[in-house]
Amino acid sequence: MKEFPIDLGSDALNKKVVYSPHVYGPDAFVQPYFSAKNFPKNMPAIWKDQWAFVEKETDRAVVVGEWGGHYEKQDKVWQDAFAKFIMDECLEDTFYWCLNPNRYGRVRRERDGEEQRRVKKDELDEKFSPTFAFSH
Repeated sequence: MKEFPIDLGSDALNKKVVYSPHVYGPDAFVQPYFSAKNFPKNMPAIWKDQWAFVEKETDRAVVVGEWGGHYEKQDKVWQDAFAKFIMDECLEDTFYWCLNPNRYGRVRRERDGEEQRRVKKDELDEKFSPTFAFSH
């Protein structure tokens, strides 16, 4: 994107472009930065370098098209850091994948899959639920 931005041939069309990165944690694909000593504090700089600069530098919309995982172990740490990052950067237009325990075609056996999905959803909802303040 930095070197080869999308150009549809006119400003009118270019203003309609929406970038939709898919952002994956250690549950999906192992990267060296997931095992860095400063993980997950190293991740915001990586996200900013990879895709989070787009909205500010190009005035184009960014909707994270997919992020998520099993929400356990190191991937939970990554997801918590990512949720904080996208809220802090006002990039909370996202699609979460997925709330069920089956991901990438892998079948996971869990004693109570429905309960696990509910707890996972509740934990994520707390991170994304808006806080309303009312004044009288």
